[in-house]
Amino acid sequence: MNRPNQLASRKLERRNNHSVRACTRLARLVTLLATLSTALNGCNTVSLSSTNGTAAPTTIRQTKIVAQGQIMPADGLIRLAATPGDIVEEIEAEVGKPVNKGARLITMRSLKIHEARIEALQSRLAHAKQLQADAIQQARIQLTVAETKVQQAASQAMALTRQVKLLTLGKEQVSAAEKALARVESVANDPLTSSFAGATQLDQQQIAVGEAELKYQQQAEAYEQAQDAAKLNAVAAAQELKAAQLALASAEQSMATKAIEAELKALELGLQSAYVNAPQDAVVVAINIRVGEAAAQYPLIELADVTRVICTAEVVEGDVGLVKADQLVLINSPALPKVLHGKVLRIARLVGRPQLAVADPLAKADYRSVSVEIEIDSADVPIASNWLQLQVNVEIAIADEDENASAASNTAPKS
Repeated sequence: MNRPNQLASRKLERRNNHSVRACTRLARLVTLLATLSTALNGCNTVSLSSTNGTAAPTTIRQTKIVAQGQIMPADGLIRLAATPGDIVEEIEAEVGKPVNKGARLITMRSLKIHEARIEALQSRLAHAKQLQADAIQQARIQLTVAETKVQQAASQAMALTRQVKLLTLGKEQVSAAEKALARVESVANDPLTSSFAGATQLDQQQIAVGEAELKYQQQAEAYEQAQDAAKLNAVAAAQELKAAQLALASAEQSMATKAIEAELKALELGLQSAYVNAPQDAVVVAINIRVGEAAAQYPLIELADVTRVICTAEVVEGDVGLVKADQLVLINSPALPKVLHGKVLRIARLVGRPQLAVADPLAKADYRSVSVEIEIDSADVPIASNWLQLQVNVEIAIADEDENASAASNTAPKS
């Protein structure tokens, strides 16, 4: 290698070494500044003087707790979904606009399918109801006929009662004829009176007895036949009446009609799944789908009640003992137009790993935190409601214990 090339190579090497040393010094300086910034974030000024003029030990008093937080609606986000796979037909909501309870936000394509099925079922139901009405009418006619036959059987039973009377009368006539025959025979057989009763008269009386007995037997046979017929008719009429009553009850409680009505009710309930409606008065904060896209497991639309807004801060477990309810809080972020104000509302009882990432790459990552809920002042709610889920810096003011003790001693009664 010639001399000019060697000089150029050495110069380049010296420049590279200088750059590496400069970058190393710069990195050390950044680390030092970050460490000092972290240490001073929660501290006030340092006191170095004493009353006797001698040097006093340095005292650092923590006046605030710094943490990461997230702005959220007080009642949380309302996430609404639809049946996975259903297609969005129409979106009637708009981000930032308030909606009333029950307002329709999204219409799914399955609405048309549900409506077509409901229309078909309604047609089937109407036809089934017509058939049911016809069956009921026919059953009522049959019932009327059966009731008439039952009445006829009852009339036959009453007619049998009259035939019994006639039969009794016929028997009495036979008995009377027999008695008359006996008297004629007695007169004819007596020598003293035989001249008063001739053979012809005796024969006529015997014929009369025979005719009375024949008539009685005919009446008895007719009565028995009528009685058997009446019994059969009564049994048949009762059975026909029962059958007609069962047919009417079956027609009135048609299972076909009830099955269609149950299916129709299920479809009408399923029709609600074709809509996404607002469950309460709220504001639309996000729409996560477009017309023509298929619904998935994630929420299609998100609502929030923004009348109250909170900030959930993740306070390091070592500092949470200094946090008290009603302590004043400052909330800031580069995204916010101003610093928001609030106060500590409640402190959680569970300790866990933080969920919010820290912007400082040199900050400690392996620590546990406690969730602290901060209520944002009502005057700052309109601003905070436009930045839901925003990660913010939180500063919780801590009261000076010495000042509190001094104030308590000054207000105590003197002896």
